[in-house]
Amino acid sequence: MVIGVGCAWLVATTAFPGRRWLRWALLAPAALPAYVVAYAYTDILQVAGPVQTWLRDLFGWQMGDYWFPPIRSMTGAIMVMTAVFFPYVYIFSLVAFGTQAQRAVEIARSLGRSPWSSFLTVAIPLARPAIMGGAALVMMETLADFGTVQHFGIPTFTTGIYRTWFAMGAPLAAMKLAAYLLLVIGLVIALEYLLRGRGRQTQAVRLGHDTAFMTPNPPLAWLATLACLIPAMVGFVLPVLCLIYLAMKSDGLNSLALMPGAITDTLWLALAGALVTVIIALMLSLASRRRHGKRHLGPMGVKLATLGYAVPGTVLAVGVLVPFGLLDRWIMAVADDRFGVSLGLIFSGTAFILLYAYATRFLAVAVKGLEPGVLRMAENLGDAAQTLGASSWQRLFRVYLPVLRPSVLTASVFVFVEVVKELPATLVLRPFHVETLALLAYRYAADERLVSAALPSLTIGLIGVIPVIILGRIMFARSQQG
Repeated sequence: MVIGVGCAWLVATTAFPGRRWLRWALLAPAALPAYVVAYAYTDILQVAGPVQTWLRDLFGWQMGDYWFPPIRSMTGAIMVMTAVFFPYVYIFSLVAFGTQAQRAVEIARSLGRSPWSSFLTVAIPLARPAIMGGAALVMMETLADFGTVQHFGIPTFTTGIYRTWFAMGAPLAAMKLAAYLLLVIGLVIALEYLLRGRGRQTQAVRLGHDTAFMTPNPPLAWLATLACLIPAMVGFVLPVLCLIYLAMKSDGLNSLALMPGAITDTLWLALAGALVTVIIALMLSLASRRRHGKRHLGPMGVKLATLGYAVPGTVLAVGVLVPFGLLDRWIMAVADDRFGVSLGLIFSGTAFILLYAYATRFLAVAVKGLEPGVLRMAENLGDAAQTLGASSWQRLFRVYLPVLRPSVLTASVFVFVEVVKELPATLVLRPFHVETLALLAYRYAADERLVSAALPSLTIGLIGVIPVIILGRIMFARSQQG
């Protein structure tokens, strides 16, 4: 929250060198999976890595003559996850700050408030729903992470569930652990709902991203540049440089022949998963804000639907396989008994069940992306269109979607990037002919061939960072028009 909110406020309000390109560079870490960044920093900071090797050569040290913070530790995991997950808070905060009225901050300044005081007492309360939404996504992503904590040897719910289920062969105990994890996630969501408040804003005067209204003196301006540069360097630039270095080694191109098929499968799964998930999230978000009938039933249903984001991908995959497997067997039995036809598996092992798992897993990302726009939208907007004779579909395409376009784009891009990075559920549920980039990188890394895993890992980052930058350009352009 400190990094995401601080960088968003500086980018939205302050003139400093490099501001134009840093606003996009701060989005880039979200394109990299946390486990890939963990692999990169392990290679950089381990005993045989370039940093410790350079220190030993520089000072003439031997092993045991110096202390160096271990990367495979709780501190290392916190650093990696912070570097990768802060863009969740940054993008939601940036959209919120960009749609705040500049007049409110200027009034606070005219009443004697300092920039720091106006930031704390005016900007933060107005942006609190978006900030807490991003923070909740970070907490759920952290609780559900598997690759990073397993690589660093940190015991968590996710590693315990995986070890209990697959290594110890105790699915009942694993399901109990999963139930406890769901309880923790429910508490996190309830806490986020309480802390975000009920404030809403519908200002028409916007704070443009290209017209900063605070111009600090040169030393402070360069300090702001450094504050925004460090997260982008740690979260994206350094890991990417490490992966490029590994990919340039002799074994770095071993995966080249498999790359075209993996890229194709990754792209169509990500596009289909984003489309299905955002459509469901949009329907739920719009239905939950209706005043008619039991108005509290909708929000509660949305909260329950977003719990899937915190469930480890492997547990979610097994949970999806069980009911669909029973359904497949029932359909096959009915078809064989009544019609003498052998249908085979209809849902299991198909793209349908994989997209179903994606929608369940990433619905929270889409809902959180849509939530700031839905909260700012006037409640009587749809009723006004209905009184003018607009049907439900006309209200959706001619009223809601134009108003919610930035939020829909935000949700779509984040779901797209999450599907590109997703590993456990895809590993269990994928059709036999599907091979994504994440699976390709995982197979090489599992065989301790990190050099061969570098190229698909780099491609994951490239595919993820392009739509993120496009989204940032669209949002910034719209904020200038406002």
